[in-house]
Amino acid sequence: MLQSKLTGNKLLFLFFNSGEKKMKKSPIDQTKPDQPLKKNGAEEISPFIEAFRMLSHITTAIILMLICGGIGYAVDHYLGIKGVTLIGFLGGGTLALRHLIAATSR
Repeated sequence: MLQSKLTGNKLLFLFFNSGEKKMKKSPIDQTKPDQPLKKNGAEEISPFIEAFRMLSHITTAIILMLICGGIGYAVDHYLGIKGVTLIGFLGGGTLALRHLIAATSR
């Protein structure tokens, strides 16, 4: 019986890379994966990460509006005063707008 020196990982590597054409080397230095990618002296952030950062700020603004409106609704319901819900949502909208302005100015 002929014994092969190829183990599982090496065999899979040869199987999946046998028909591949030679690819050009990436201009990004991939030898140091723990260091962030740099472009023109500044750190390059993934668009996926940037999208989730923006999403978190928008979600925070929406939660601020809903909490303030909910507090206004509770005051309306508990005290029987009309219009506090509207004031709560307006106050929440103001806080949310201030949060978004502060987040984008950084």
